[in-house]
Amino acid sequence: MTAMEECPRCGGDLDPTAPAISRITAPREIAICSTCSALEAHRDAWGLPPIPPSDWPVHPLELGREFALWKDFEQKGERVELSPDDVEELFPSEEIQRLRDAEDERCED
Repeated sequence: MTAMEECPRCGGDLDPTAPAISRITAPREIAICSTCSALEAHRDAWGLPPIPPSDWPVHPLELGREFALWKDFEQKGERVELSPDDVEELFPSEEIQRLRDAEDERCED
């Protein structure tokens, strides 16, 4: 059995024998887990900006929102159209930045 590695985008398990590849780098060279690969594809389809590798690992709150939106989309079976206001409501940049800052402070202590 091959040991699992860590997905750099979410911190979850990454099977090194069957990784997905991040779609936001050129060339596509960063291995990520299949869930993160699907979330990147959905962000692209919804018109949301990608989360660059410099902002990885993605904060769990933001991952949760991505996942919830994805599941809501699957249940309704229809395309999700998001306006800039919808994006800010679902992914408020100030809240995410505040949580990232708090996490950084905890890591420094």
